[in-house]
Amino acid sequence: NRGLSPKDLAALHPQLVHVSLTPQGYEGPRSDWRSSELVAQALGGYLSVTGDPDQPVAFWGRQAATVGGFYAAVSALAGVQRARASGKGSWVDLSLHESLVSCSEHVLMFWWFPEVLAGLGAPIAQRQRSLHWIRAFEVVPCERGACMVSPAAGGLLGLIAWLKERGHARHVPDEPDDDALLALIPDMMQALRDAALEHDATELFEAGQSLHVPFGESYSISQVSESP
Repeated sequence: NRGLSPKDLAALHPQLVHVSLTPQGYEGPRSDWRSSELVAQALGGYLSVTGDPDQPVAFWGRQAATVGGFYAAVSALAGVQRARASGKGSWVDLSLHESLVSCSEHVLMFWWFPEVLAGLGAPIAQRQRSLHWIRAFEVVPCERGACMVSPAAGGLLGLIAWLKERGHARHVPDEPDDDALLALIPDMMQALRDAALEHDATELFEAGQSLHVPFGESYSISQVSESP
């Protein structure tokens, strides 16, 4: 902003929408802290849950900057809408740190609901590779490639039948009660891991789509470039 403070800018142009995106906010006790992509991911809590238990893995690319940019864009659009409606400008003091923390769903859920999620390791979320915090989503190896699999969403009964037809999920009820669903997650996930090893990743993904369960193939770069 060429050295102009938010107050100076507002005085020059009362209808101006001004968004300042800084590592720890424009004001406050950490406003003079410097940052980087790696530092932002660490402070935001991401590196506490990525990778293996003893080794974090930083996100590829500049994901922290991307998240901050999205928040800045939304803030600017909200400010413009307000300015058009009221004639008043605004200054949005956006902290990259707060933006990132707000996106760390599993970290926050474990901390906020330690009693409910105690069986999953709460209050501190653990590093467990691609396994989701409720342990019902995971990227698993296939006969060829890899695919994210899950027994979640509305196609559970069809998925159970599909697994049983292939000799898996033998100990899972055909139509489990709602109260038993969480307890069945480990058995269902193991059945999916076993079934994945017998299927091509694309075939497994398409089977999940037909069953209305959230499967997603992990594409190679060449697959991405060829995909319509």
